[in-house]
Amino acid sequence: DDLVLVTACHCDLSEARVEQLQREQRLFTGQSQRAQMPGEAAAAVVLAGSAWPADPEADTPPVHLHRPAVAHRDKPVDGPGKVSSAVLETVAGHALEAAGVASAEVATLCSDADQHTARATELFGAMLSLLPHLDAVEDTRLAGPMLGRSDATAVLITIALAAQQAGKREQASLALSLDDPQARLALVARPAPPTPAAPTPPAAT
Repeated sequence: DDLVLVTACHCDLSEARVEQLQREQRLFTGQSQRAQMPGEAAAAVVLAGSAWPADPEADTPPVHLHRPAVAHRDKPVDGPGKVSSAVLETVAGHALEAAGVASAEVATLCSDADQHTARATELFGAMLSLLPHLDAVEDTRLAGPMLGRSDATAVLITIALAAQQAGKREQASLALSLDDPQARLALVARPAPPTPAAPTPPAAT
């Protein structure tokens, strides 16, 4: 039940780093539009047990994070060939099963994917397969278009987005992290159940 503070930061926004990405052909340009945009981000997430007191001034209820599911693609998503969403669909299915949540109960999808590389194809392939009831605009929150490549911060940002949406909508939110070329993570966030009240001690006789 100890508090756990998880932090990460990442920055591509330096001349040396941009030149390195360009040499490695991983920099988004007019000639390589399938590459990733350099980004900068920092994230911090506090994990606590259910007994930890919630902020009495908070606008949203506390959020429960269920056990994540993780897997690796057999080849990088940026490589040549057709983009498959099979691995992402599998980890998403495992995360929903671990949470005991049906796909139809998911109100929002949160991800670190962008909208111009093969990650978008992979993400929306999984979305159409598992969450066809969601609106691609209204019900999705993508960090990639805002932050560019977020690297070490990607998973934390995705989880934080899902937690924020679960609390705001008071419904389950699915986090899908696919910033990494091969690693994939899925996790369900949903409003925590009310903490049971402490039993009233018997009256003195």
